[in-house]
Amino acid sequence: MNGSTSFIIITTKKNKYGNHLESNCGCETNRTRPATLKDLAYILDEIRLNQRWDASVKILTITRLLTVLQLYFKNRPLLTQIIFSRFKYTISNKGDCLQHDFKEFRDKDVWYSRSSSIIGFPISREVFVNSLDMVRMKKWNALVFAPQNDRRNLQIENIRSVEKYIKIGRYKPLSSGRSDICNFEKLGSWMETEFRSYSDAKILHGVIFVKSDTFINQDLTQNFQDAPFWSGPSAVWPNSMMQSGQEEFLTASCKTEIFFKETSLFINANLNFYHFLAESIRPLIYAVENNLEFEHILIRDDLPKQFYQIIEWICPEKSIKFLRFGDTAICETVVMAVMNNRLAATDEIFKEEDRSFLSTDEWKTLEFIRRKISFREETSQILYAERESFESRGIINARKVKLRLGKSGVDVISLNQELFLEQLKKYQSAKLFISTTGAAMTNMIFLREGSSVIELIFNKRISWKFLADACGLQHYKFRLSAVFAGRLQSSIDTYRVKVSKLIQVIQGIMD
Repeated sequence: MNGSTSFIIITTKKNKYGNHLESNCGCETNRTRPATLKDLAYILDEIRLNQRWDASVKILTITRLLTVLQLYFKNRPLLTQIIFSRFKYTISNKGDCLQHDFKEFRDKDVWYSRSSSIIGFPISREVFVNSLDMVRMKKWNALVFAPQNDRRNLQIENIRSVEKYIKIGRYKPLSSGRSDICNFEKLGSWMETEFRSYSDAKILHGVIFVKSDTFINQDLTQNFQDAPFWSGPSAVWPNSMMQSGQEEFLTASCKTEIFFKETSLFINANLNFYHFLAESIRPLIYAVENNLEFEHILIRDDLPKQFYQIIEWICPEKSIKFLRFGDTAICETVVMAVMNNRLAATDEIFKEEDRSFLSTDEWKTLEFIRRKISFREETSQILYAERESFESRGIINARKVKLRLGKSGVDVISLNQELFLEQLKKYQSAKLFISTTGAAMTNMIFLREGSSVIELIFNKRISWKFLADACGLQHYKFRLSAVFAGRLQSSIDTYRVKVSKLIQVIQGIMD
């Protein structure tokens, strides 16, 4: 990373930075001219590109306007930051810096774009989710962008830059040959899942690149040679370019190696609640059902706290060992799951006419959880899983919905704030659960048979009725109103709840 490059910091009034940033990596920074409208256009383009699954999105003025509209409805303070609080810096590498580190960013909520990782800032993991998190966060202390010359190459620029950064040691190549796979013993299998015990295995909590793909492929993997096809829920769904073959795996260099001599059980997880329950915890469930011997559970340390509480609820006698980003766990023996197929990777599961769910590994996993629950006597309690405007499928009148439903006797649950066991107590006896289409609907597995579910749907072709039927629940649909209908619906991704009508539906079910 020799020479001087530019980057932009988007910040708040309370967190303005000076003419120089204090560096921990030996690099020098200088404030330059104010960020221009051209820079603003680039930032809007990158936000838009990173929210798409493929590289075919055209860069047009209308796409920038759509991005502005999306931010306006979802996160207006963030839009204000992007427009009015952009500060441009140059950075010069004065040493052997492999990753930029500034004291001003320590212990702060800082979001790094894909473009910033190209010039040496921390790599944005799970890039598609990372781009959504930018909008979902109510307030960032800083956002970092590094405008590139050619926007069209933004989605493949990280892959290209990897090759030159190998030379300076920022990335290290990994073998993609099947012959190098570590030794394993097959412990058992389900329909699409094989449970294995690996010897002398490495588990990396880092970023993996695939040279033949346009995407940062994966945030966490249990074995480099298995990525991405068999690795399970932490793999981003690959696009068609992925199918052409895998030439070489490349990953960010890890800082710390941790050795485990005891048998470990590895849970490969991402941030999605449905994937976590239906896929990630399969090896834990298999181990519990078959009395497998292991000493502790290995898992990444940056998941929602409720995920760890569920693991402790399922297997309270085992300790959890956390992997920080940049850690490599070196295990003498590790138990894990290898998945040959993922039902959630297709839309078939969401079609009401599909009746095959009960025979899937997903249901086998969820059914184990239902059997573990001690359901209580049904009450008249109604639960609503709140959804804010800045989330995917955001509710623009979320505050009004929360207020009106609360006055009507509905218990509003904040899924990311309340402890899992506290939520579970409510689900065990609830009569009605209300949630927007999405991973939050997975919580219906905690409801007693015969309870009811209202799904706030945004697309009539997508429904979680398959899971309600499997759990023996009554399923009702309530259609959301799109803020912008037609072609703009998916772009703006914001909806409105007709609260009075919803309350009438609730009263009809409860009577």
